[in-house]
Amino acid sequence: MMGNTLDLATDNQYEEAYQYNRLLVALEASQGKLDLLIAVCEDRNLQAQIIERYEQELGQQGIRCLRVWVQAQDPSLRLALERLVAQEPALQTGQAAVVTVQGIDSLIAVRLGEPQSQQEQFFGYLQWTREAFRQFHFPVVVWVTGAVLTQLAERSPDFWSWRGGVFWFGLRPEDLPPVMPTMTIAIPKIEPAELQDLLQQIEDLEKQPEANPAQLASLFEKLGELYANRVKSGKDRQFAIQAYKRAIQLQTQLGKPAELARSWERLGDLYFELRDDVGLATEAYNQALQLYREVGDRLGEANTLRAIGDVLQFLKQSREALQRYDAALALFRDVGDRLGEAYTLQAIGDVLQFLDQRSEALQRYDAALALYREVGSRLGEANTLRAIGDVLQFL
Repeated sequence: MMGNTLDLATDNQYEEAYQYNRLLVALEASQGKLDLLIAVCEDRNLQAQIIERYEQELGQQGIRCLRVWVQAQDPSLRLALERLVAQEPALQTGQAAVVTVQGIDSLIAVRLGEPQSQQEQFFGYLQWTREAFRQFHFPVVVWVTGAVLTQLAERSPDFWSWRGGVFWFGLRPEDLPPVMPTMTIAIPKIEPAELQDLLQQIEDLEKQPEANPAQLASLFEKLGELYANRVKSGKDRQFAIQAYKRAIQLQTQLGKPAELARSWERLGDLYFELRDDVGLATEAYNQALQLYREVGDRLGEANTLRAIGDVLQFLKQSREALQRYDAALALFRDVGDRLGEAYTLQAIGDVLQFLDQRSEALQRYDAALALYREVGSRLGEANTLRAIGDVLQFL
């Protein structure tokens, strides 16, 4: 894959570049076979920029890039592609190619006295002519708006089930009204057996007209956990984030505050591990904190307060971090979590050392060391001894 990234002036450049690179990888990997890829974007200028960028990069690899516009007078994607193939020898001879489809969002959604609107005709063609797409042996990028995407999932579920991926530019899945079963995240198809089995379970369940949302939420939560526990790459974390977001969406619909709190906390952990926008981590932790307090989970509340303290210390807001750590410490002591108490004492010692309050830091480290030894945490003991050594060396 080309090493370039997309330079987009959006509120979340990392996410935009990440989605772009996913799309580029899918296009490169789909040469010689049909792959239906759906790109979602509200801003036509942004859409044009992205299309021009991937056409330029793919062209440098010898991949022919073509565009087709869905015609209002005959709104059929299959017909539009067939006409393009008839006009382009490259598509007939099997040359590496990518076809970009535009114009769907321009189709009229109202009937204007006709039996069906242009959009209704388009979705109907998609639903009943899916098999006809087997004749095409190249990836197709279909550009839609969020509203069209929702209609596509609802009105053409057969076609929707064939999608190779959904790519978001300028908006996110959670920005759309929830539709079941629509917002499956696109994940690479080549995965270890455990992940592959889980992905198949999710796909099978979402195909069912009356999919069990509780079961689906549990599967997405497990998917997020599996990706989070893989090699700590940014891509794995991003897949884990998307899985937890989907779990949160379902858990919110189901009214499951305890499960929702855990998902929000884990989402905060992932955002903080990435370090790209720790404000997102804080937002997620605050959601978890509120829910833990609502359900009376004092241990969950303590863990989340400590996590918020970690974010604040990362932001060099040391006084605010100490407040969260002190609150967490009190809760850990109340519930009798000695290891949690030790971790928090060590974190408080780190903050105090940062504030040049080294005598006070030593007191916290000594207390943490005693607790680590009590619970048998050799790693915690080693880390604390090293911290104590650093303070003593300075003094």
